[in-house]
Amino acid sequence: MIDDNGKGYLYFGGGVPEGKEAMPNSGRVVELGEDMISLAGTPEVVEAPYFFEAAFVNKIGDTYYYSYCSNWADRSKAGGVHKPSTASIAYMTSDHPMGPWEYQGEIFRNPGIFFGVWGNNHHSLIEFKGKWYLFYHTELLRQQMGIANGYRSTHVDKVEFNDDGSIKPVIGSKKGVEQVGSLNPYQINEAETMAWCAGISTGRTTEPSHEFGQINMVVKEMSTGSYIGLAGVDFGEEGPETFTAKVASVTDGNAIKIVAGMINDEAIAYLKVPNTGSLDNFVEVTVDVKKVTGKKDLFFIFAGDGFCFDAWRFE
Repeated sequence: MIDDNGKGYLYFGGGVPEGKEAMPNSGRVVELGEDMISLAGTPEVVEAPYFFEAAFVNKIGDTYYYSYCSNWADRSKAGGVHKPSTASIAYMTSDHPMGPWEYQGEIFRNPGIFFGVWGNNHHSLIEFKGKWYLFYHTELLRQQMGIANGYRSTHVDKVEFNDDGSIKPVIGSKKGVEQVGSLNPYQINEAETMAWCAGISTGRTTEPSHEFGQINMVVKEMSTGSYIGLAGVDFGEEGPETFTAKVASVTDGNAIKIVAGMINDEAIAYLKVPNTGSLDNFVEVTVDVKKVTGKKDLFFIFAGDGFCFDAWRFE
């Protein structure tokens, strides 16, 4: 956490020593040096009831909020005044980044309460465009897909504060939050930008990104019927005339169907993906598009044996 005066603080630690479930004292905080990689002092204990891991710190106004994931210990067998429920996101506050901290309660109960799928949780509390959000993970998607071994997927829900600065309990949802802006289709967009997907993967590529340089990803390993979708794409009042995709392929017969609206609506364009001889050899392919205006969801539906899709834009 970087404070308003430019000083940095590192929050770390975790685990539950045997016999210390109620107050593990396994969390730490230390001030960082000006270079942000050295320590400016000695790490100090953070006394967090039923602490397990995943500390996250925000400064909101003049108050520091220390939130964390509580442990799985049986509350009936351990002492302690404050008892957040098992594997929940609890929080404390202080007027100093090093503490001392005062326990306040829970931000978010375990996802099992809301979705019936139990597991540990990590989180972050983020402000964006004047509103606060809780990002967390569940094993809901893993369960729905019939996958074992605890794979996790990300959720986000709104956070609201009471007048006294306390945090209202967040209710977990499958829907998540409302979109706060529109996606611009008239700029170069990375293909891995998506709201929904099925039957695809992403991976690193040596092909430079228009925006991020050498740090670049592509959509790949798609097959016939695979798709990616984007929410709330604003085509404006006049709409585009062409669509351009940056692609690479080592096989023939690949294509992208472009749909605006519902995924089963009529296509506004079809783009044939040429055989470029290498999945590292990308070319831009441009096709005309049918009339489309206003804000629409956008889908790219794939056909073929698999290729690489790096970026796209309308003009």
